[in-house]
Amino acid sequence: MPESVARRPRGLSGNPLPLGGPKPSRVNRGVWRYRSRLVGLWLCGCLGLAWAGGCSSTATPPTATEAIKPGPVTVVIELGSEQKSHQFDEVQPGTTIAELMAQIEDPPVRLTGSGSMAFVESIGELGTDRGLGWTFRVNGEWADRGIGAFPLEPPAEIRWTHGAFESSAP
Repeated sequence: MPESVARRPRGLSGNPLPLGGPKPSRVNRGVWRYRSRLVGLWLCGCLGLAWAGGCSSTATPPTATEAIKPGPVTVVIELGSEQKSHQFDEVQPGTTIAELMAQIEDPPVRLTGSGSMAFVESIGELGTDRGLGWTFRVNGEWADRGIGAFPLEPPAEIRWTHGAFESSAP
């Protein structure tokens, strides 16, 4: 190899720089290294933003005023052939059934326990005894948890009936 080619300064790719061009100094190499890192970081940031934007859902979340809007809740108590209905107009979302039942005076409702362990002991003259008791449905669906652990989302209807508990055993 000719001596002139062997002594030529090399660029970042390892190829010889053109003859007569400026000889790269340590400062120039540092600047190029710094610029290439900046470009790499910029590309990673752009790709990250594009990926995050692509993963977001298209549905808009409810606004704060929609999420906490109070509404009506109706409590219907079936007492044999008659029904007692109680209308609560401004119930906040997240209010539990136990909180509403504690406000009913006619017929008198007796609750035991508190929080998630709240339980309807009796409504009017009918109580809980050996397989008989009060069960409830919310919007037509049988409840899957207790009254103290059941947050409401108005509008809603709670319907109480007294009768035999159904066994979940086969």
